[in-house]
Amino acid sequence: MAVEKTTFGPLENLLADGKVTAIYVSEDGIRYEKEGALHSSTLDFSSDEARLKLIQEIIKAGNGQLSRETPTVDCILSDGTKVQATLQPLSLELHKA
Repeated sequence: MAVEKTTFGPLENLLADGKVTAIYVSEDGIRYEKEGALHSSTLDFSSDEARLKLIQEIIKAGNGQLSRETPTVDCILSDGTKVQATLQPLSLELHKA
């Protein structure tokens, strides 16, 4: 995976590592696949907003759009990196009085 001109924050080193074949970002943290094994990263974002902003920038670089109207997106960056993103599932809790 090659690094795009966009700044990818805590993902930069993982993107630059030629042995990393997949990176997974969720509210639970950053995981990555390297040499066929899945690893948890000690890297993290400064906030949920920072994580969402970076995801939006990556998707924009791939000409994709992620929103409530389009909660799932697949796109490809100019270097061929495939990107999949899904907004956190919506849920509802009702409490009777």
